[in-house]
Amino acid sequence: MTHLDADEILQLNDKINTFVLVKPNQIDDHDVDLFVVKPPPSERERDPAHRAPVQIASPLCNGCRSALEYFSFFYTLQSRDANASEKIPSACILHAGARTLQGGDNAGCHLCILLMANLRVKRLAMSSIDHSNIEMCWRSDLSKPGARQLHFALTHRGHPRSSGNYWNILRLRLWPASEFDMSLLGKGAAKIMSERHSNTRSEQSREMALVRLARCQANRDGIHDQCNRQEEVREVAARGMVANTTPRRLIIVC
Repeated sequence: MTHLDADEILQLNDKINTFVLVKPNQIDDHDVDLFVVKPPPSERERDPAHRAPVQIASPLCNGCRSALEYFSFFYTLQSRDANASEKIPSACILHAGARTLQGGDNAGCHLCILLMANLRVKRLAMSSIDHSNIEMCWRSDLSKPGARQLHFALTHRGHPRSSGNYWNILRLRLWPASEFDMSLLGKGAAKIMSERHSNTRSEQSREMALVRLARCQANRDGIHDQCNRQEEVREVAARGMVANTTPRRLIIVC
């Protein structure tokens, strides 16, 4: 796919706020990257009224919580009036530089920890991150498949804004609390999810993992085809154990 820079996109249509970047040979509508053409508002620039409360079990820093509350406001607004939601950006600046990101990581903010882990794996210099913005964006039309996914990107403030200066570093799938048990684990998992345990070696944690594995093996919705093609997963499942695979990251928004 040929990448257009921000000016070229704006010349084509000055109403475009986000641009979908589809990976080569990628036809899955649930797995795309977004490029935000116009710089999104920072926490200070956002209207204080553009916030809706969220309930999240994991600890969050002020910046990350504010961003999720802004997304919650956008989501709520679009459910009432799609035209009204078009007037506000479907993106925001999560961190301007490395200082607040590192502060959130040190303080145990779950989202900052995930972002820092991804940046460490990519071996980025903190000096480069300090001259960049970390942005959070999402599909402006939340009714489309894959819309409940947050995209996090790094853009360097010292270079012109373009799709070449927009590095998607992380994507997170959102699950509303009302759909979490039904969509992820199935109806029988509500009791398991009602109790929280700090030890992942507990019996409750094992039961939860087995419920998830059973759902993956059943593959009733057809989205676990890739999982079931792995010989290791089938062998582990046959022994009644839980595969040592990396799960997708989840944020449960109430």
